[in-house]
Amino acid sequence: MESPLTHWSPSIAPGGAVFSPGGAFPNWRGDLLVSSLVQGNLRRLRFDPEGRLLEEEIILEGLRRTREVAVDAGGLIYLTAERPGRVLRLIPAGAEVSR
Repeated sequence: MESPLTHWSPSIAPGGAVFSPGGAFPNWRGDLLVSSLVQGNLRRLRFDPEGRLLEEEIILEGLRRTREVAVDAGGLIYLTAERPGRVLRLIPAGAEVSR
């Protein structure tokens, strides 16, 4: 058995997690994106090659029960939130994205 790389106490109740391939967010390549059911946010975790947590950042907050997080082929990040019941798409600042 190995110890976890990180943990939250009290639990954030992770909803979904995905490693970022970079793409639209090249500075996030290899970072773990985790959604939180309890706190309603999206977190970005960066680890060093040995698996030690270097940084944890709350990217989005103030949502209710963020469930799943996914990344498309172009590297755009999608997040489902219970309230207001929608899919959110994250795009880099200043990027032009078609609707």
